[in-house]
Amino acid sequence: MDNKRSFTRRQLVYYLSIFDRETGELLGNLVDITPEGLMLMAKTALTAGMTYYLRIELPEMVGGVRHLDVDACAQWSRKGANPDYFDVGLKLLDSNGRDVDTIVRLIADYACPS
Repeated sequence: MDNKRSFTRRQLVYYLSIFDRETGELLGNLVDITPEGLMLMAKTALTAGMTYYLRIELPEMVGGVRHLDVDACAQWSRKGANPDYFDVGLKLLDSNGRDVDTIVRLIADYACPS
């Protein structure tokens, strides 16, 4: 696994809910995000190497959208600091320009102060 990132991971002031687009199931909450990937805090482990079809509920309209639909491949899944949850690293797949713009704007508007 290549651990080099082009972007610094940024935590947001909100824990945004992330759902499976196919089932509507709540997978967990966003911990941090970049235009290349995200970390999710989930009640159950996700399978590394599997592609997930995600819907990220945004706190309000961001770039003209209320939610962000992205496909992501789970890179790893392990118990988090809270043993009741798993931290899951996901790499975004084939993000289009609008998705990237929305993520950049989301980070600009809602990132925790560094």
